[in-house]
Amino acid sequence: MNEAEWLTRKDLREMAAFIRWRGSERKRRLFLVACARAIWDRVPLGDMRRAVEISERFADGEVPVHEFYAANALLYATQNPPLVQREWWESGSAEKRSVYSHCLMTTFGSQVLAKITEYPWHETRLLTEYLQPHLLREVFGNPFRAVACAPEWSTDTVLALARGMYESRDFSAMPILADALQDAGCDSADVLDHCRDAAGPHVRGCWVVDLVLGKE
Repeated sequence: MNEAEWLTRKDLREMAAFIRWRGSERKRRLFLVACARAIWDRVPLGDMRRAVEISERFADGEVPVHEFYAANALLYATQNPPLVQREWWESGSAEKRSVYSHCLMTTFGSQVLAKITEYPWHETRLLTEYLQPHLLREVFGNPFRAVACAPEWSTDTVLALARGMYESRDFSAMPILADALQDAGCDSADVLDHCRDAAGPHVRGCWVVDLVLGKE
């Protein structure tokens, strides 16, 4: 895969194969979480949401392994009525299976990117296939053009904006972050253009916010 293909590809298969062992496990898991959060209004309250939330926090080292595994166990049980959520699972529409698969993917991490034509990944295509390539670029940036954060960019204003968006998952201040970075001396078109890009959603794991905060 070359740079032009990475920036324009709409089919996730080659992109996932290319990026699978690049970047961190945290990045890969946050990409999967972003796919699930893209349909958050369809995810029922309870064990399914909790599994995604725990996976997200686990990616940042905020929960112990035993809590992560416990949340996963409750999610897996959703497939095995009558253990939990029996009525929801047995109603069994394709859309509901897709919602479940989005949540299930967040528990796997790296290995699921190698199996995008298999369960549970193929089930997600019904709801977010159109968005997945954008989210991959949102989280991993352009692997053909590395960007380093110059020390002078890390002003109090820049760091406060980045931390606030990361913690709240509200990225509406991205254009303001661009202005703050520019004021701090940032002249990277890749960074500034990404902050001002209104074409798609920004998510936790955004490569620019991570760059500013020193997250990998």
